[in-house]
Amino acid sequence: MSSAQDVRYVDFSVRGLTLDPNTNMPILLLQDHGGRLVLPIWIGAFEAGAIAAELEGHRWPRPMTHDLLKTAIEGLGAHVVRIDVTHLQEGTFFATLVLERDDGSELRLDCRPSDAVALAVRTAAPIRVAGPVLKAAHPLPTEEQTERAEPAARVASADDDEARRRLIDALAAMDPEDFGKYKM
Repeated sequence: MSSAQDVRYVDFSVRGLTLDPNTNMPILLLQDHGGRLVLPIWIGAFEAGAIAAELEGHRWPRPMTHDLLKTAIEGLGAHVVRIDVTHLQEGTFFATLVLERDDGSELRLDCRPSDAVALAVRTAAPIRVAGPVLKAAHPLPTEEQTERAEPAARVASADDDEARRRLIDALAAMDPEDFGKYKM
């Protein structure tokens, strides 16, 4: 088995938030820096609101949980280096928050990707996704990539389940401008 250091990571950014048309659950949309893939991650309403508020530049009169965490990390002499989405198990994504202390030592904290991303957007920290996660998650091609694909490649394979097909169709029909307009 390869070590964690042997795992290749791909850089992603927050593309936006949307709602699952079937369940009305928030979906965090991460897009790779090459603009080829969109990775949907279902998240909780609180975390979606925290991410949306930061993306929209909304400031609360008092700090919210992720703002408090950012302040606590900085107050304890550390900063957020990056967020790594490390693995996918039974449909659940796992992440690691990577911190660096003032003395140069590194601290890795297990966390949910939604909390990690809520912190990443507050600290401008990079977001990375492990290659094996991408392979297991089957991220969606961007509309541009889909348009360039050969017609045969556009046809869903037989092992795609119906829920995934409905989600892909719903996301493909959305205007990308709507992704940044998620409101709680």
